[in-house]
Amino acid sequence: MSTIFSLDIYKKYFHKNATEKQLVRTGRWAVVLSMLAACLIVPSMKVLNQAYQFIQEYEGFISPGVLAVFLLGMFWKRTTAKAALTAVILTIPLSAVLKFLPVWTNGAFPDLAFLDRMSVVFVILVFLMIIITLQDIKSKNKPVLIKVDVTQFRCTPGFITGSVIIVGILTFLYAVFW
Repeated sequence: MSTIFSLDIYKKYFHKNATEKQLVRTGRWAVVLSMLAACLIVPSMKVLNQAYQFIQEYEGFISPGVLAVFLLGMFWKRTTAKAALTAVILTIPLSAVLKFLPVWTNGAFPDLAFLDRMSVVFVILVFLMIIITLQDIKSKNKPVLIKVDVTQFRCTPGFITGSVIIVGILTFLYAVFW
């Protein structure tokens, strides 16, 4: 929380020339305030039957857009920044509409399970991203493409070795205890 707020929000939008000391102080305050917010929210969660299901359901309001942007950005090099921004902006409203549409229509629209709702939103966003990208490419203005620097995805031999060991341990534990 500290790093995300201080570097990605505070430094980027509020104080571009912040010193390391100011960033650390801001990060500490961000953690304190987020903990206070969590303390205020927790009592209202007593009414939940399953907190984990609640967290998954509302995390599902964000993840379809993130996945759509990631997959198209990685595997379809023509994807434009405008298409990605549209997906990011629309993911929460689309998820909310599909979540509450059964209530708003008094049951005329089916109540989808959160995984099904996430899949529907993902497909809609991918479709919109493809349409927007193709329109941007056809337009006379040069579209801003998402550029992926493949050097960011290189792994050291130590990381690969550690990853293989962890996957092996997890496979063993699942095989024995599941």
